[in-house]
Amino acid sequence: MYRFALTAGILAAVGCLSLHAQTIRVTATIPFEFQLGPYTMPACEYSVTHSERVLALRCETGPHKSAMVFTNAANPEPASVTSKLVFNRYGNEYFLAKVWSNPTRAAVVIPSTKRERELIAAARRATPAALTIAAK
Repeated sequence: MYRFALTAGILAAVGCLSLHAQTIRVTATIPFEFQLGPYTMPACEYSVTHSERVLALRCETGPHKSAMVFTNAANPEPASVTSKLVFNRYGNEYFLAKVWSNPTRAAVVIPSTKRERELIAAARRATPAALTIAAK
């Protein structure tokens, strides 16, 4: 029993360290309205945080709107890549798709929404136009 508790404690400590290493904290000015999961977010300067599979965006200027969505892990970018947010664009609609953070090299992918899948099917194309916004 003691050995099991000790092993569980060590695994929990190592797990907490790896979660801390994957934390994202960036800011970005997004000049257009976009979708984040089921939420429509206004053009604004955003603070973006990610921890334990949850991405949170908070509008710091303009209407103080915020949203949270679950994410999936992505392969990290090389250390030379700056922090960035990547959007998929279909016509005039934008969907936040990926977030990368340079200091921690953490990267996350936001699952596509029902609306985004409908737009892909309607356009009969598999790859959307991508737009990248630099983050600090």
